[in-house]
Amino acid sequence: MKAKKLLATLSTVALLTMGATSASAAWDFGDTMDTAMVLYKDGATGGAYLPIDHYNDNDFYVVDNTNGYNSFNFAVSMTPPPSIDLDMQMIRVDANGQITDTSMSDYGREGEREMVGTSVQPGEKVYFRVMSHGYSDYGPDPYTIEFYKFN
Repeated sequence: MKAKKLLATLSTVALLTMGATSASAAWDFGDTMDTAMVLYKDGATGGAYLPIDHYNDNDFYVVDNTNGYNSFNFAVSMTPPPSIDLDMQMIRVDANGQITDTSMSDYGREGEREMVGTSVQPGEKVYFRVMSHGYSDYGPDPYTIEFYKFN
């Protein structure tokens, strides 16, 4: 009887372990536009140093000018680790919450820095989605994403 309980417990633990998702996905850490990490909002800027730890992992970032009175130009750069090819998607959302434009940045090489330059209007948000290029393009090594505002 003890052997059956032990076997059942070990089987359950094994099944739960195999079905686990990435830490960022499990904690909903920037995995959707609603939970995007802030690169710019109300004058404050940010960046990140995170891994894409599963081929289904997505990290979203936002340049938020919803409270802004002026448009401005900016750039976002993303540098993957040397052995990983990551892609970056830009998604523009107007003051009414409607997606007005999307584009992809894929330079096609492992470890190569990708950069997008654009502007943001008052009331707009511009999202950036970092994702795996393919099934093997992920790992524990982090990528870097940076925000640059131009006057």
